[in-house]
Amino acid sequence: MKWITVRVVEQIYEEVVKVSGGALGVRDYGLLHSAVMNPLATFGGEDLYPGLLAKVALCCAG
Repeated sequence: MKWITVRVVEQIYEEVVKVSGGALGVRDYGLLHSAVMNPLATFGGEDLYPGLLAKVALCCAG
């Protein structure tokens, strides 16, 4: 499965700030990486969030 990267999330964020204003900066890259990669988590070889919709929903929920 192809998944969004932290760099792509940063690029989207930069574009949003350009349009809406605000300050650029990431407080904690570890938390950002965790948030982006969490939907891909597995346990015992099984996805914790099976299916694309579940993975995207987790990203939207924070």
